[in-house]
Formats: sequence, structure tokens, C-alpha cells
Amino acid sequence: ALNAWNHVIISIDLSNATNRNIYINDTLDATPWGTYTNDNINFTDTIHRIHADYNGSIGNKCRLSNLFLDYTYRDLSIEANRRLFITADGKPADGLASLSPILYLPMTDAATAHINEGTGGNFVQNGTLATADRGANQDNCVASEFDGVDDYLGRSLSLGNIQTATVSFIYKVRVNSWEFFMDIKSGAQSGFYVYAHGNGLLYIVFRDSSGSNVFSYYQGSDFVTNKLIHIA
Repeated sequence: ALNAWNHVIISIDLSNATNRNIYINDTLDATPWGTYTNDNINFTDTIHRIHADYNGSIGNKCRLSNLFLDYTYRDLSIEANRRLFITADGKPADGLASLSPILYLPMTDAATAHINEGTGGNFVQNGTLATADRGANQDNCVASEFDGVDDYLGRSLSLGNIQTATVSFIYKVRVNSWEFFMDIKSGAQSGFYVYAHGNGLLYIVFRDSSGSNVFSYYQGSDFVTNKLIHIA
């Protein structure tokens, strides 16, 4: 997805066609494989680049962090192997340098983005890198988890009738079930509510005092589980 963090793990053993895994955002990717040949990967080149190809052509604008490479096959269907790289909360895992990879760039700060915590040596930084306000490798909203066991926030107050509103929120649904994020109501009648389903459905609804919808929004394509989504 554009403008959202995506976590990718790839582990392959070319000598055994059953040993191949790609997980995107901690979910097995079922895309059919293309070529899969029992042969060596060419790691003999003396020039290695990040965000440029072998000719030095620069890639498009992007954000990148926690780049890891080693020569080990890991069965990613085993959750413990995925937790080496991504936490259950969908954040990059710590301690990857302890695995002694040839390449590990956490990229937590622009000034040290070229520092390789693996065994293969540091890179030379070209151009000016920018430090993002918040990255995939930084904590944010650490107290925002609702575990589904009678957890909610409530407030009683009097609000006037309106015809304009702005709503903004960031959310992540972990399972394929309904999640209600916000509900403003008078008595038993909802005036505004937001809910989502892990199978890709998002509803935003405003109602009048009689309970009739005056605005409703439905999105069913850009929403996935285990991923932070921002809606405004």
C-alpha cells in the first residue's frame, strides 16, 4: 500500500523448492512463484547499493528502515522465526545485529543511516537523507491497545447539532471481526459511528436525530489486518 509502512520478510533455500517463504505484514503471501532454480545467488559483485540499482540509477522517493540480509534459511511459518524480525504488534524487532548478518541497517537516524551493524562494513552516504518525525522503528501510541475484553472509553456530555465535522484517527485491526472505534449517540440512537472489519470493510456514518443516515462512507479495498491505517 502507498503511504503506509509495509514489512516484508523473504527466506529461500534454492536447493529445496519447499523451503521458500514470503510474509508481508506478518501474513503469508500467496502470490504464485515465478522462476525457482537450484543455483547460486550472485553475491560476488564488489559494489552494493541501497536505493539505487547496479548502474547507480536512483529510485523513487521512499522511506526505508531495518534492512537485513544474511545467508540463513528460516522457516517463516514458525512464528518464533518471524518474531526475530517483526513483533506481534507489527513493529520491527530489536536485536537483529546479534544474528551476525552481513547487512543490517536500522536507519533510526539520518546521520547514522549508513552504519552497518552487520559484518559487511559500513556504506558511504550520498546526498542528503532526512530523518522522519516518526518511523517504523519508533514507538508511537503505545497505550492505545484495546484487548477486546470489556475495554472502552466513555464520556457523557451535551453536544449541539452540527452540519460540519472533521474526524481523524489511526487504527489497526488484527483479526477478521468487527471493531467499533467510535460511537456518539443520544439515548439509543447513534449520531456518528465508525467501525471496521478485518476482511477489508470500513464504515463511517453520520445520522440525524431521527436515526436516518445523512452521510455514510464505505471503503473495501485499501484496508488490511495488522497494519496501521490513517483516516482523516
